[in-house]
Amino acid sequence: MEKASFRSWVIPLLPAFILLGIFFILPAAWAVYISFTNMALTGPTALHWDFIGFRNFYQIASDSNFWTSLYVTLFFLFGSVIGQFVIGLLLAIYLKGKSTFVRLSIEALAIIAWIMPEVVGGFSWISFLNYPGGLANILLNPLNLSQSWLFFHPLFSVTLANIWHGTAFSMLMFIAALDGIPKEVIESARIDGASSSRIFFSITLPLINTSILTDLILITLFTMGEFTLVFTMTGGGPGMATNLLSIYAYRQAFSFYNISYGSAISLVMLAIGMIISLFYVFLARRPAVKT
Repeated sequence: MEKASFRSWVIPLLPAFILLGIFFILPAAWAVYISFTNMALTGPTALHWDFIGFRNFYQIASDSNFWTSLYVTLFFLFGSVIGQFVIGLLLAIYLKGKSTFVRLSIEALAIIAWIMPEVVGGFSWISFLNYPGGLANILLNPLNLSQSWLFFHPLFSVTLANIWHGTAFSMLMFIAALDGIPKEVIESARIDGASSSRIFFSITLPLINTSILTDLILITLFTMGEFTLVFTMTGGGPGMATNLLSIYAYRQAFSFYNISYGSAISLVMLAIGMIISLFYVFLARRPAVKT
């Protein structure tokens, strides 16, 4: 009976497991392997490479360009995550209890930005921030704030664009979480005389704690792997100003043909994303301080 039950769910899923292994697990394992070699896309080591151990990772530790890219990535990461989380939560709170028309209108605008191809979104932001004829500069010109944003404030500009692009995900997740809170709980708190802020911090946030954790982990991982939007807007420039680790790894692998070094940088990116995600989990599992 147990064998029949095992076969009943394993056999239908077998094709999925095979495809997952071919298109995800094997390429990932291959990337890990070549990060410990001196493989290149051109030259003698393109066909005959050697296992060099941790040499690529030692090189990363002494690579000043890597540390500059790491700083840029962390600024971009925390700015994007905080922006998407806060704006998404505020929009979800604002839309709760609003009319169907208002909810659908704002949700539609946010989702359009989210599902828009990143190349299209990147060119849209280039047009929006264009100096002097972009809409942003036209609006800011009366305040004497018109300038070439992608030249003087490139990292802020791409971070703002990424917040615009990804906020809808957080908003939709929090809308679903808030809709799942029983109305009786909120009404009981109000009858007991709890203020709106007390209800929010003592009832609403604890009840959507799982959604908050999930949202933070996912948008962190999405942002760590961001490439297309930023590359379309700035190409990683000017200089190293927006050279994210994803762009730096890409250039090492496919512009300088050092694919093993690019793979090593990608593994470091993965490790950073895992550490941040574990930090989120640690914070979520800490017992609440009783007051």
